[in-house]
Amino acid sequence: NGCLYCGFRSANKDIPRKALSTEEVVKEARALEGMGFKRILLVTGEDPSYGLDYIIACIRAVYKKTGIRIVHLNAPPMGVEELRELKAEGVGVFQVFQETYHAPTYELMHPTGKKKDYDWRITVMDRAFQAEFDDVGIGALLGLYDFRFDALSAIAHSKHLYETYGTHAHTISIPRLRPAEGSKLPKKDAGRYEVSNEELKKIVSVYRLSVPSAGVVA
Repeated sequence: NGCLYCGFRSANKDIPRKALSTEEVVKEARALEGMGFKRILLVTGEDPSYGLDYIIACIRAVYKKTGIRIVHLNAPPMGVEELRELKAEGVGVFQVFQETYHAPTYELMHPTGKKKDYDWRITVMDRAFQAEFDDVGIGALLGLYDFRFDALSAIAHSKHLYETYGTHAHTISIPRLRPAEGSKLPKKDAGRYEVSNEELKKIVSVYRLSVPSAGVVA
């Protein structure tokens, strides 16, 4: 994808990239298990070389070779059938961040790649519930647009899930925009919507009051 704010954008050839083998995933999971963790989050991108089969192989390896009880997944939006396969493999929470709910800003920030499709991304949690997921994780990348709009939109998103499927978002994440080496964020937008520490505390408080059943996670 070509996300302008991200150092990992596809056009940035100046950073090394690595995808873990299944054995390396198991090694990382065992290290976390040794620290006392029983739930882990598997994070993957949208490189077609590491698609659904790769993700499933990693999930199976963790469950087979470690004592980890639940694998959560942060992955690109998928169709209902793909999500059903992931649910059948024992994925706990399925997590996708909308980045920004403000459609014009989203279009500006995602000029290339599959991620540029705003509608496909914002409807992924509906597909996850249709695939019989019980728990989903949402979030906005605070600082891409006015945090008031995005925070209220995340709350509205969770409310939609509750009204439609009877369950609020399991988690609402609070990633915050920071400078990234190799990003191409337009100068006029860099720092324009910066979120201060005090504002971040306010956002966490509003999420907690508005969706008390959700975990608010960094």
